[in-house]
Amino acid sequence: MNFWTAGKGVVEKRLRIPSNLWNNSIFLHVTHAKPLDGYRVEVGFDDGREGIADLTEALEGPAFESLKDPDVFRKFRVDEELQTIVWSNGTDLAPEYIYYQAFRDDPELQATFRKWGYVV
Repeated sequence: MNFWTAGKGVVEKRLRIPSNLWNNSIFLHVTHAKPLDGYRVEVGFDDGREGIADLTEALEGPAFESLKDPDVFRKFRVDEELQTIVWSNGTDLAPEYIYYQAFRDDPELQATFRKWGYVV
């Protein structure tokens, strides 16, 4: 199977996203995001879904070290070009990962998450 790497944080964590993600599904884009408590983010996507993503699991590795400070974490923005959440240190998260974290318990999306490699 071929793989793509996406996002600085993904590279740091050595996560690989199956390339069939890009071939067999829609591209997702973050349209808006707002920090909540802890490492939770209220987030909207261009498919019309809105949810709350707990990004605690993403904060591993050197690229995310400074983001463990909740005040620093809350200073993200949605980059217009990348169409995902980014921080001033250059770290970003793949929109598909944020989508998974927001909707990981939705039974209708489990097949998609399996296809993306987030669910075994």
